[in-house]
Amino acid sequence: MSKARKVFFVVFGFSLLVGLVIGVVNLIWPEAASIELNGEQVEGMPALWTSIFVGAIPGGIFGLIAAGITKLFTRKKKTTE
Repeated sequence: MSKARKVFFVVFGFSLLVGLVIGVVNLIWPEAASIELNGEQVEGMPALWTSIFVGAIPGGIFGLIAAGITKLFTRKKKTTE
């Protein structure tokens, strides 16, 4: 597995984990975390899925950016011999 792919999985996985933790906290203790969908407060499984998707979308974007930067800095120089 390349370094860029590892960086993507770490960033994306961290973002998914944050969303999952927020969703689980909302399931266990609804007053501790506030999750809104279309301007309305949601609880239960819709709150869990909403928080996971809210973590996944920026995680995918920032993961791709970080993977691209890593790919640029770790690529091998082409030699013209």
